[in-house]
Amino acid sequence: MTEDLPLVVSAEQLLGLAELEDIVYYAVSATRRDEPGPEVTTDAFALFVLHDGLRIEVRCRATIDTADAQYVVDAASRFALKQPITIAEDAKNEFVQRVGLMAVWPYIRESVAESAAKLRLGPLQLKLLRSEDIVMTSSPQPANLGG
Repeated sequence: MTEDLPLVVSAEQLLGLAELEDIVYYAVSATRRDEPGPEVTTDAFALFVLHDGLRIEVRCRATIDTADAQYVVDAASRFALKQPITIAEDAKNEFVQRVGLMAVWPYIRESVAESAAKLRLGPLQLKLLRSEDIVMTSSPQPANLGG
C-alpha cells in the first residue's frame, strides 16, 4: 500500500503538508531528594517519531537529575498531514530535528522550570538544543543527546 502513496523527499515538502495539531504530555514529574546528591547535573533524552500516514508525532522524553531532584517530562508535538504520504528517511529526520523537536522543546523546558519552582528549588533552565546534539531512537527509552 505504501508504494501507492506520494513520496515526500524533503523536509520543506513535508512542512508544506503538515500542520501542528497539538502538544501532548505523556508524563510530567518532579521528585525532590531527601538528601542532596552530587552537584553534577545529568541530562538524558530520547527522541523518536511515529508516522501513521496521516499524522506525524515527534516525542521527546527528558530526564534531568540534579543534586536536589529528578525531573521527567515526556511530551510530543503532533502534526496532521493534508494527505496520506510516505516519507523518505532523510526528509523525516530533518523534519524531526528542525520542526518537530523545536515545536515541543519549549514546552519541555517550561515544564522542568515550573516543576523546580513548585518544589521551591532554585531555577533550573534547560539548554537550547542544537541539531548536532540530537540523536533519534526507535523507542521512548532515554538516550543521551550530547549533553
